[in-house]
Amino acid sequence: MYPPKNPVLLDLAALRGLGIDLHRVTLWRLEKRNKFSKRLKIGATSYWRADQIEEFISKSS
Repeated sequence: MYPPKNPVLLDLAALRGLGIDLHRVTLWRLEKRNKFSKRLKIGATSYWRADQIEEFISKSS
């Protein structure tokens, strides 16, 4: 399946709004182990793809 052409991106505040209240370092460690979506850096801000975050939430519950 191909990724969407214009994926919805979530910043750290949006992740916390979805109930993912993990520290930045914890997120980085999960990303490194391929257990969490890889972040996209745009300027100084990190973003995550919403579709991958929804998949993570559904797997964790």
